[in-house]
Amino acid sequence: IAEIDKPLKTIWLEVKLIQASGNGEKEAIVDKEIEGILKQLKSLFKFTNYSLIARAEAMGLEGSHLAFSKIPEQSELSAFEVRTIVEYLDGVIQLKDLHIKTMYPKRSELQTTVNMGDGETVILGASRGDPKQGSLITVVTAKTTK
Repeated sequence: IAEIDKPLKTIWLEVKLIQASGNGEKEAIVDKEIEGILKQLKSLFKFTNYSLIARAEAMGLEGSHLAFSKIPEQSELSAFEVRTIVEYLDGVIQLKDLHIKTMYPKRSELQTTVNMGDGETVILGASRGDPKQGSLITVVTAKTTK
């Protein structure tokens, strides 16, 4: 019974939206809140400037629908919304039907399913931006809580 009757895991999910710009400037500008993933970002992109424009987080039980939104203060981003179904199996967190919608500077949507290790941070990719605006990069972190 102990093997079957296990409590549901609580999963914490964080979504960060990062504005990336610049290509080849001598002095890079990097927001302190994203220094921990800078190496990952630089391995994927050739931008020099990275700034966090929005961050939202929520918690839910495995198997539940999780939906949250954020209206950032002092940002060109008017809002962003996140919806997903969180699952957990043998150390893998699945964000099923992950849907992220933003309004920066125009409407943009991302829909995918992500399998990630417990505590892992995944960079989902960058929007196509113009040279002045740069690109919007979506970063997701998920982990179980104690």
